[in-house]
Amino acid sequence: MTMKKLLLSVLMLALALPAFALDIPMPDGMKLNMYGQVRMQAYYNSADTPTVATSEGSYLTYTMLNNSRLGWNFSAGSFKANVELKVEPDQKPSAPIGFRQFWGAYTFENGLTFTAGNKTTLAGSNGYFNDIYNSNSGLSGFGTIGDVRRPLVMLSWYGFDLAIISTEIDDSSNVNAKDKTPVRGELAYNLKAGGLSAKFFASGASIKEQKETITAGHVGAYLNPTFGNMYLKISGYYGINIGMYGSASSTLKIKDAAKMVKPSVKNGDVENSSSFGGALAFGVNILPNLTLEVGGGTAIYGTTDDTVKDDMTTFAAYGQVSYKANKHILLIPQVGYYSITNYNGAANDDRNLLMAGLELRMLF
Repeated sequence: MTMKKLLLSVLMLALALPAFALDIPMPDGMKLNMYGQVRMQAYYNSADTPTVATSEGSYLTYTMLNNSRLGWNFSAGSFKANVELKVEPDQKPSAPIGFRQFWGAYTFENGLTFTAGNKTTLAGSNGYFNDIYNSNSGLSGFGTIGDVRRPLVMLSWYGFDLAIISTEIDDSSNVNAKDKTPVRGELAYNLKAGGLSAKFFASGASIKEQKETITAGHVGAYLNPTFGNMYLKISGYYGINIGMYGSASSTLKIKDAAKMVKPSVKNGDVENSSSFGGALAFGVNILPNLTLEVGGGTAIYGTTDDTVKDDMTTFAAYGQVSYKANKHILLIPQVGYYSITNYNGAANDDRNLLMAGLELRMLF
């Protein structure tokens, strides 16, 4: 599909949205709701290698994002379920539609909820920051720790979540990925009190490699206090070998800086990696439909046994305005700066990038 046809299709969808029926008629006691988002970005990228190269080879990137989605929520008594499709014709033209997540949850009379399916895991903070660069990565790899939707079973009770997760090893890890899917445990506590919402999380996994046991895990927290029309977002984490199970910056589009958070086994010795970082954002709701947010974060990647001489440091800062024109149209212009110092542990090897652009979200 050419970009002109894509833009035309999105425009036609936008014109049709006000008449779109979201609630689907169901028998008494059941509810079925349909929703969706079309996300598109166009921005200037100063990196030597653009995030998504255009056919002209310029530094102007425009694409439909891979987190565009179409989903259905279903409920019947104590049971809830969600099925969500991903729509990404630009990134995967051969298979533009697939499952983004699918899960079911049942709540017992004592308040205990059992959830099973493919769902976003517990121990990450990249979804809390509004940074739109790199498909809404939310500073992942630049001070926040991120993850994706994975198969899991989870118990939830009064703010506590406990999950067992099936994790595929990242193919770029130094650990042999063949036939290895370590089971990961995660724990989180979600707090809401007055003008404060918070999340505290921990994750852990282990795997055998060359007869040695590699242990991976991280702990972190996210705080979101609000003050009238203003708010803060604060996040921090520390982890060891977190790249082993993908909970790291595996999508830094400047270069693959995630190599710094991979463990390895050499001559029977485990070389552990370490990472820690933090992020901060300030926002103000200028109008009910207009929000200003500025934020930034930094992270350090190294090794616990000093086998790498120079730790790698990442830094990012962004400023954006979020304008909701109506209940179906959201516009997010943003400028941002992203840098890596001592890339992959090499002294004086620095990378940096500037971006300026706009994200359009069509909501229904």
